[in-house]
Amino acid sequence: MHQEIARALIGYGTAKLPIIPLCSPSLPHQHGHAACKHPGKVPLEARWQDLAVVEMDQVRYQMLSQHPYNFGLPIPHDLIALDPDTREDEEGLARLLAARGLRAWRQRTGKGGHFILRQPEPGTIRNSVKVEFERVRFDIRGVGGQIVVWPSVHVSGTPYQWIVAPWDIPRGDLSILPEEFLLSTSKNASRQTIPVPHAIPEGGRNSTLTSLAGTMRKRGMTEDAILAALMAENLAKCAPPLDEAEVRAIVSSISRYPAGSPGPSEEQVLSHISLLSQPPAPQWPDDLAKEAFHGLAGQIVETIEPQTEADPVAILTNLLVAIGSVIGAGPHFRVEKSQHALRLFAVLVGESSKARKGLSWNQIPGLIAGSDPNWPADNVTSGLSSGEGLIWHVRDPISQQSPMREKGRIKGYEMVQTDPGIEDKRLLVVEPEFARTLKVMAREGNVLSAVIRAAWDDGNLRVLTKSSPAVATGAHISIIGHITKTELLRYLDSTEAGNGFANRFIWMLVRRSKALPEGGGLPDAVIAPLREAVARCVGFATTIGEIKRDAEAKELWAQVYQALSDGKPGLFGAVIGRAEAQVMRLACLYAVLDCSDVIRVAHLQAALAVWKRAEDSAQFIFGGRVGDPVADKIMEELKISRSVGLSLTEISKLFGRHESAERIGKALALLREGGMAYSEKSDTEGRPEIRWFIGKNELAAKEAKEAN
Repeated sequence: MHQEIARALIGYGTAKLPIIPLCSPSLPHQHGHAACKHPGKVPLEARWQDLAVVEMDQVRYQMLSQHPYNFGLPIPHDLIALDPDTREDEEGLARLLAARGLRAWRQRTGKGGHFILRQPEPGTIRNSVKVEFERVRFDIRGVGGQIVVWPSVHVSGTPYQWIVAPWDIPRGDLSILPEEFLLSTSKNASRQTIPVPHAIPEGGRNSTLTSLAGTMRKRGMTEDAILAALMAENLAKCAPPLDEAEVRAIVSSISRYPAGSPGPSEEQVLSHISLLSQPPAPQWPDDLAKEAFHGLAGQIVETIEPQTEADPVAILTNLLVAIGSVIGAGPHFRVEKSQHALRLFAVLVGESSKARKGLSWNQIPGLIAGSDPNWPADNVTSGLSSGEGLIWHVRDPISQQSPMREKGRIKGYEMVQTDPGIEDKRLLVVEPEFARTLKVMAREGNVLSAVIRAAWDDGNLRVLTKSSPAVATGAHISIIGHITKTELLRYLDSTEAGNGFANRFIWMLVRRSKALPEGGGLPDAVIAPLREAVARCVGFATTIGEIKRDAEAKELWAQVYQALSDGKPGLFGAVIGRAEAQVMRLACLYAVLDCSDVIRVAHLQAALAVWKRAEDSAQFIFGGRVGDPVADKIMEELKISRSVGLSLTEISKLFGRHESAERIGKALALLREGGMAYSEKSDTEGRPEIRWFIGKNELAAKEAKEAN
């Protein structure tokens, strides 16, 4: 047994995983004065979170190697464990992960199993129970939790065994758990950790820690000393531990009073801090308003929708992008001297294959083929990997200077065409792996972002390098992308959000609309009339140029223009920064689908309904983020501290004093400029202090969400 334990300690050490000793699974024993209710699962060390270290000294190694009972793995901040209780659920979960191609460590336990993957956002997921996803039940072990691991033995006598061990798959190669598994958490699910002796239960954590902090302040302890003591007590005894930010808020509020003074009452402290450590979960956007289903677009979506699992939002978005592509650059509207063709860039944001993003495209090429049979094959492609490659698909003729020779001697030069170019400048790029596109753009020297921005603007594309002679003028490029929310937030950096790349796209949240076990599909007899109607609209579009608003639409436009053009703070504001142009392109497309060269009120209302859904999607995805990692972290802490606020010293401590004052200053300036935070100067024990607070509008919005 000792040799097996030694092998385990070496293996876990190699995998950089901390191990702690647990109690006996078979011998009767007590924790404190009570009999153990969870044999083989309770940590033997009161401060097990502090002692759960990867790099152990010789004394601890010797202690663990001689430990005769079970071992626990405290879940690292970047990992998450799924814990099915039964063998049936274990096998079901294995099938769900395998069907999605997800790589996980897998352990067989006494009755069920463990599957360990990476967290979508490290450090954000805590423990939950009563989770059910596609009829498979499991618990979640995240931050603050632990699981029993090999070479432990279950209370039933069954040994724990790794099927896929941490040394079989490198930690960095584990798959990220899709958010769809987390969204299914039961509303009645609660946080839960393995019992700790003399634990402080939920409901008493804030008051107990507040009382302890007040006692320490009365004894003259400094803020730093109180924080260190409270952090240790929180980890050792709170079940589950409070988030670090909540503990900091308690200490900050207590420390407002002079050391050695009686200090505030518990009620006074709790009035200054939030008992809700996390912002309320954002609400999934409402369904599209009925105005969005105006005219032929609505007929098409309502015909397809009952026979597919795809989201109607995705079907409509694909249709509008495709129509804008096939009609070319002729139909347009003007804003001063700028001419806007009706090309759209849209990205469907949904969780892996379960959002049915791909299914939403299936019927669209067939509908368009009635107006242009060659369009699906000749003008639709995939792959956004380089700016040069995108230009090549819509390139102008290429000519180069060639010498003219007479009797072997050069008499002059002439331009000779070496490539005929592409005559049809229409191109629709369907990119099912849009995360790959964002990753490519992050590479130094990649020009894809600049080319995509130019493609949305006027279609005149070029790369200023000798190795890329191709240019394109009047290119009519449209884009449909697919991505998950997790990937989008990971790979869309602040540069692309701020330089106008992101706001040239319409970001739409989508999910599966229904389950069709036998599949769907429409007979051609149903599709044929719609195909003919699309052909009539496309034919009409080739005969028109500029599209204008009629008198009633002008009046409505005047009413909504200010709201559309007003800037919004943060990353959310950056990605919806072209609302006016996006709405007008959408309105023109609805007009074209009505065979009209005039935008009427119904067309503008339809466009506004689509944009409202896009804006709500962007709020769900990006809301509350600035796009700057330092500013985002400060913002999250300000949301928690609320009226207490944060001093510059406390803000510096958030980063372990590893961020420079200049870097923090830039982040605070971003928050101030966006109206997301403000500062006030006050006197503390005779010394001036600057404290930062969440912006009043942000606080009002947060409190309104919590009230709902």
